Amino acid sequence: MTIITGSLAAQQSGDMTIAAVLAYWQASVSASAKGYEWEYGYYRRVESGDNGTVSWKWEGWRSGGQIADSGADDGGLFQAVVPLVKIGDRYRYKIRVRTRGTYGQSDWLETAWIHAAGPEAEIAAPEITAIAAGAGWIDVTAQQSGDRNARELLVYAASADSPLTATLLWTVNAGANVSIKRRHSGLGSG
Repeated sequence: MTIITGSLAAQQSGDMTIAAVLAYWQASVSASAKGYEWEYGYYRRVESGDNGTVSWKWEGWRSGGQIADSGADDGGLFQAVVPLVKIGDRYRYKIRVRTRGTYGQSDWLETAWIHAAGPEAEIAAPEITAIAAGAGWIDVTAQQSGDRNARELLVYAASADSPLTATLLWTVNAGANVSIKRRHSGLGSG
């Protein structure tokens, strides 16, 4: 059984991405297997006193539910997902699974501990499709990338070709393939 987090475990709900911890495993070889029961648990990091002593508090096992023996994905794997996890090193998650069958249930099979991580998104850069300039102004037309994860278009300006000196001019709600046009005025000559 394997446990993962980050981009591979993230869940998609509409246009929202939700951080999660996911465990996956192959089917039981037992002919009497009817499905699986799974639970998750976590430790919470506790800092006590002025000296910064760190300890871990067990928060117990919580039911994740049941999965029918027909619930495997196209690759033949079963999955258990813990959504809405707390990201970072203050929580350690673990998932355990047992087979339920005609003659009872198996012993629990547990994953290793894991700190939850959020998904990493790499979104293609937008394209500047037109620039027009005049005395003291500039018009910029840009098209957001076709990436479904795109949410906003940030437009910066700088007097030198350096991102370190750039100033944010506009934040525009712009999903995939949205085109925007903005004018920045009050510019000096040069």
